Amino acid sequence: MTMVAFAEQKSKTVHPLARFVTVEAIAMHLKMNPEDIRRIDCWRYVIHVVGKGVSTFVSYGDMPPIVGIEPPSQKDIVCWRKRWKKNKFKAPSFWVVFYAQKFQLNCRQGSPG
Repeated sequence: MTMVAFAEQKSKTVHPLARFVTVEAIAMHLKMNPEDIRRIDCWRYVIHVVGKGVSTFVSYGDMPPIVGIEPPSQKDIVCWRKRWKKNKFKAPSFWVVFYAQKFQLNCRQGSPG
């Protein structure tokens, strides 16, 4: 059975990095199948993910920027750097896999750069 995932805003204040929250990024970060995610709730400071056998919180600072929407601002970069401080200011390792997957998909579809 395939579960339907959706993101719902749970706060009146929208986090600036909320625009980068996607089912694919959340699934890759949590090392789970996207179909197993039932609900994604965007709260003021964290993302709440409910799925098959999981209910957890994820930081907005873990979400990679998405090509094709508003580019990251200096304020966004500051948010990421604060989150990455514990990792010697490096992005989460799953970002490499995330972008490689996006590039492969675009190449297969024949999309320009």
